[in-house]
Amino acid sequence: MVEELTGAIDVEKSVALHVFPNPAAEILQVEAEIFSTPVRYEVYNANGAMITSGQWATFPAQLDVQQFPGGVYQLRVWGAEGQGVQRFI
Repeated sequence: MVEELTGAIDVEKSVALHVFPNPAAEILQVEAEIFSTPVRYEVYNANGAMITSGQWATFPAQLDVQQFPGGVYQLRVWGAEGQGVQRFI
C-alpha cells in the first residue's frame, strides 16, 4: 500500500486577542475582533503546564484568575475562525 504525500499543512488563522486588565487580580476580560461561539480556551503557566481549560458559550468572555498563583500565563483561545494566544500576568 502506498500513501500519497501532498505536503499540505493545516494552518489555523491567527486571531488577535485582547486581554485586560493586565496584570489581573480577579477577572481577566478576553476579547477578539472575530469569534463566534462556542470558543474553547486553555491556560498554561510559565513552565508550559496547562492549569485550566474550558469553553465559553458567549464571547467576549471573562476568566476568573483569583485562584492562580502570581506569575506569567499564556491564554490560548480557538474557535471556528482560528486561534489566538496572549500572555497575561
